Amino acid sequence: MIDGFPKLVNQLIERRLEDIKANIFDQVFYQSKLTYRVAFKDAFSLFIDTFLTPKK
Repeated sequence: MIDGFPKLVNQLIERRLEDIKANIFDQVFYQSKLTYRVAFKDAFSLFIDTFLTPKK
């Protein structure tokens, strides 16, 4: 076996896992931001429609 091969393989695996972790974090962060934005819009619309719009 080539000297240093297992260390090289472990480094490669660790780098790939870091890229995957970063991608998952970015995706979850984006989806959370989008979810909160939509929820805020819905809550704000409900507030406007319920309390600020005059009833006919």
